[in-house]
Amino acid sequence: LAAGERRLSLLGLPPLLLRLRLPDDYPSRAPPMYALRCAWLDDEQLQAIATELDGQFERGTPVLCEWLCWLRESAVDSA
Repeated sequence: LAAGERRLSLLGLPPLLLRLRLPDDYPSRAPPMYALRCAWLDDEQLQAIATELDGQFERGTPVLCEWLCWLRESAVDSA
């Protein structure tokens, strides 16, 4: 390390928060309504995650389990 620099070790990061509301016509016609928040991702990164989630919805097919699995496994890589 250069003079004046410090090294920090992180044990974990704050969570990525997903708030959901299911419309009356979910999943037959409408996707879940949602909001994402995360202290360590910027708006562009959160938008990239939202774009991926939006692309996973197909009318008539429940998508919540797929979203949660994708968020756990891949969201940070896509942001």
